[in-house]
Order: sequence, then structure tokens, then C-alpha cells
Amino acid sequence: IQSLATRAGCVYQLIQHLERGEYPNSSQRNTPPSISMEKLEGICGALNTSVENFLECPSVKIPPKFQQ
Repeated sequence: IQSLATRAGCVYQLIQHLERGEYPNSSQRNTPPSISMEKLEGICGALNTSVENFLECPSVKIPPKFQQ
């Protein structure tokens, strides 16, 4: 977990929360966990995969400001 977090540029606690389906900054109950696009891209980059492959959702639309 620590190695992935370091490569993704985040703290290991974030990875732990996401693995459990939690998100530490979620202020509303009964809402699914969410993560910023920047953090998701960092995690996917560390895993050497695309966001679409990671989510197994080819119809994911990446906002233009995040496209290269």
C-alpha cells in the first residue's frame, strides 16, 4: 500500500480507505465514495493502466482539462 501511494503521489491512508470502499473526506452519509480525477489518474498511472481500464468502463468521459 505504501509503495502504491508513493508512486501515485498520495498518502497510504487514502489507498486503504479506497480499498475498503470508504473515502475519508465524505461528509454525506449514504453516498458512494468519490475521488478526484487527479488522484484517480495518479493511482492508475502508478498501476500502469488507464482510468477506463481501471474502471472497466470504456464510456468514461474524461473532462477536457485532464486530457493531454
